[in-house]
Amino acid sequence: MMLNTGLGTLVPLILYCGVLLATLLAMVWRPIIGLYVLTLLIPLQTTREKLQQFPLGDHVIYILVLGVIIGGLMGRGAKVPRNSLNGLVIALFVLTYISLWHGSFYLNFPLPLHMDFRMTLWANLAFMPVMYFAALYAIKDEKQMKLLLVVMCLSAFVVGYTFFRSNYGRDFSHFSWGRRDAGTIGWAGVNGLGAYAAGALAFLVAYLSFETSKFRKLGLLGLIAVLMYSLLYSFSRGAYGGLVAALVVQGLFKNRKLLLLVIVLLCGWRFLLPNSVEERITMTVGDDGKLEASSADRVLIWEDAENLVLQNPLFGTGFATYAFMHRVKHYEDTHNYYLKMVVENGFVGLILLFSVIFTAWRQGYLLFRSADQPFMRGLGLGFVALITSVLVVNVFGDRFSYLQVNGCTWVLMACVVRSRAWLQEASEAPAAEPSSPMMIAEPAQPAAW
Repeated sequence: MMLNTGLGTLVPLILYCGVLLATLLAMVWRPIIGLYVLTLLIPLQTTREKLQQFPLGDHVIYILVLGVIIGGLMGRGAKVPRNSLNGLVIALFVLTYISLWHGSFYLNFPLPLHMDFRMTLWANLAFMPVMYFAALYAIKDEKQMKLLLVVMCLSAFVVGYTFFRSNYGRDFSHFSWGRRDAGTIGWAGVNGLGAYAAGALAFLVAYLSFETSKFRKLGLLGLIAVLMYSLLYSFSRGAYGGLVAALVVQGLFKNRKLLLLVIVLLCGWRFLLPNSVEERITMTVGDDGKLEASSADRVLIWEDAENLVLQNPLFGTGFATYAFMHRVKHYEDTHNYYLKMVVENGFVGLILLFSVIFTAWRQGYLLFRSADQPFMRGLGLGFVALITSVLVVNVFGDRFSYLQVNGCTWVLMACVVRSRAWLQEASEAPAAEPSSPMMIAEPAQPAAW
């Protein structure tokens, strides 16, 4: 879905030309330009689909990342900082690729030497670690990082605004399956939209407590309101839980008022939330005390998946294999990403996944605790809140593999790692000759975007 700009069919052409120009500039001038455009397009999957009418239009995000990496390798970007997270990300990339081959043997399928369904799923997942390293190449100073966050906010606004516009006037007085709309998130589904909104809200609420400009605070509050509408009417119970968990973490680390808000919400949600949202939550368990159909099916899937884990505990059945087994009714997913990970990649894969997630979480926490600047402290705590939300929403389904849902998380992870490297360089450099590339103002001045 495109914003109503009045340009009609010219919008896709303009955007396509912008992608090509940004890719060229990323290669020969500044890699960050390609990252700006990539970050803008990440959540807008239905918008990207409109570019498929042009040559290589269905590969624009890959073209942009390639441009960023080429520019970085040619010395126009920054040096990738050493960090324990980098090795874990590479290990996860390699493990899933080996698992892709293992799955072909397990299912007796053709080897993954061309872009079939399974290979496409792996490419979509593997693209995010590649994008993480591309972002590390591209980001050279704090000013660029702040502009990158502005672009993310703009993209989040487009997601929220288009969802609001497409649902404006609908009757939400009662819950209905037919009223669920994924908006620009596309084939990640309405639960993917909820997961994206929950993560964005988790980050923005945390960052807001460090913002010093009243004007920018008003802008962030407006964006939070737009995304809250998307979250509520996504009717995603897992997304609700993800945001609540993120608010609890923020309350423990920074703002105790958020803990009070959570308590009030948990005690009075029947009176505070819209009636349709209340109906969606309460329908989990019927009047007879039994789980509603979708929840009951999930229990069946999880029990069946446990049997698969016991049969293949170490390395699993192989990447993207469960969908072809048809073990429980028509379902092709375990509806729990961690269970899916251990089924298809074994406990080796699950441990590696948790190592990446919790190491990233720790990097954000250390940035929040060690930085002096409000911007970096907000970035650190916001990332901690975001990862907390990611942990929770993936209990209820695969929200990890979708670029449009989780792609910005990897870009923010690169921002956190880059910021930590700057702080380390500043602490090791002589006081008279600071070597950090950060654009640091005088201590008395507030950090600006």
